[in-house]
Amino acid sequence: MSPARQSPSPSSAEEALKQRALFLIGAIANKLVISGSAVLRQRLGLGFTEYRIMVMLSLEPGIAAKRIGEVVGLDKAAISRGVRALEAAGLIEPTPETAGRRSQAFRLTAEGEAVYTRATKVGREHERLLMADLSADEQQTLVGLLQRLHLRTADIEAFRPEAL
Repeated sequence: MSPARQSPSPSSAEEALKQRALFLIGAIANKLVISGSAVLRQRLGLGFTEYRIMVMLSLEPGIAAKRIGEVVGLDKAAISRGVRALEAAGLIEPTPETAGRRSQAFRLTAEGEAVYTRATKVGREHERLLMADLSADEQQTLVGLLQRLHLRTADIEAFRPEAL
């Protein structure tokens, strides 16, 4: 295993935040999205939102835009912009059954599948780099813990405190 990369000496505020799971999850996610998006945009003309849409269309061809948003946790406007961009680039198309309908389902085009395959290599490399300091058992444990946390996100989405 390679040694963990050290950051510049953190402030006491940063140290306090690093003890909070939500901060760490958010910070890691943001850094992955920013760096992944930069590589995808530079190499393939895709943003991370478009890539996530393509992931869903690869896993569930013919999925509706609303369902994509539910699974990947993006709002309707972001999904709509991403779908329009992918469709304009010729990477996705409406399914024949839903073409012309207000609520369409989509699938990857042949060109979209080729671009998706290339983009997936970026995602795999990001994951490899992120997990490099973890043993195979630790990686499996982490994925299991993250899956359990993911199941709790419905409670977070429904959370509406009466008073703050």
